[in-house]
Amino acid sequence: MKAINILWAVLALVINPAWAESNPADNTGPEHIATRATVVIPPETVQNIGVRTEDAALASFGIHIRSYGLVTENVRNAYAISSRVAGWIEDLKITAVGDEVRKDDLLFTLYSPDLISAQQDYIAALVTGNKGRINSSAKRLQSLGVGDKALEQIGAKRRKLERLPFYAEAEGIVSHLMVSKGSYVTPGMQIASIQDYRSVWIEVSVAEKDLQFLEKDGKATVTFPNLGNAERAARIDYIYPTIDMDSRTGRVRLVLNNQGGTLKPGAYTDVLFETNVEQRLSVPSEAILKSSEGDFVIVALGEGRFRPQKIQTGIRSKGRTEVVHGLKEGETIVVSSQFLIDSESALRESFRKLQTVPAGGGHAHH
Repeated sequence: MKAINILWAVLALVINPAWAESNPADNTGPEHIATRATVVIPPETVQNIGVRTEDAALASFGIHIRSYGLVTENVRNAYAISSRVAGWIEDLKITAVGDEVRKDDLLFTLYSPDLISAQQDYIAALVTGNKGRINSSAKRLQSLGVGDKALEQIGAKRRKLERLPFYAEAEGIVSHLMVSKGSYVTPGMQIASIQDYRSVWIEVSVAEKDLQFLEKDGKATVTFPNLGNAERAARIDYIYPTIDMDSRTGRVRLVLNNQGGTLKPGAYTDVLFETNVEQRLSVPSEAILKSSEGDFVIVALGEGRFRPQKIQTGIRSKGRTEVVHGLKEGETIVVSSQFLIDSESALRESFRKLQTVPAGGGHAHH
């Protein structure tokens, strides 16, 4: 029924010439938006065709750049455990990848002749009370990888620990384990890696042409399809200086808090960057019509009068489009059924042009 009412309203617009006014501007044809007739529509017709209006207004938005990314480990939160002496792993407390480690947890004990010798020097220094010798022997133990907690134990007991304990200096999850109980290690050999997942990186691929709009510490919104499209706020930590020659994309690194541990490395993400955010004169994007000449809107002049107005548009964001030229703040524009009003305006302009054509159409017949 509503569709029938709208159809009758449109037919009425065409049939009743009293509903249109002539525009005194130059009659160059209906394709010229700036010279179209102003249309006058009765209030009941406006209601029937569902005309809705809104004022051109300032809104804060910027350029939107959409891309995708992958969750990766934050390598700044990775802690490598390596041996600085030769010896044997005796008591290994971390036994598999995935073991949770807290700061100061015992990781393993190490039997090393080099460590036994260094401990004896430290104990002898403690006995004599020579502060200079105590400091130098303590630094030697520390250079061999002995931590403060183990050093305190040696000092308190005043005797050597044949199986010297090594404690975790950071908390996290065991991400790599290269030894087992009884393994022989040498200086420089990596024993394990501990990864703290309380923050993660998002490695984002960004089109080459869009990199110019991004800057360090800029904001981004990350969406996780595997978590029910949950959204998280992130910041740009680093923009890589190179471009992939095959994909013509650059890489951008985001930092994201992951205290709950729900973000898993390898997970896919959608990423939205918003840059150059500022106050812009804008209208709803749905209000804009297009023609061969460009974009235009229907301006509501009041008392049922409507006129097409050509505009120059800028960026689009969140359902709104920036108006660079052609409108002023507060001007009222039509945001629904505007195509019906535009069609009537164009039709009236065509009728007016036909009335100016001489009899016979201006063509000679031979």
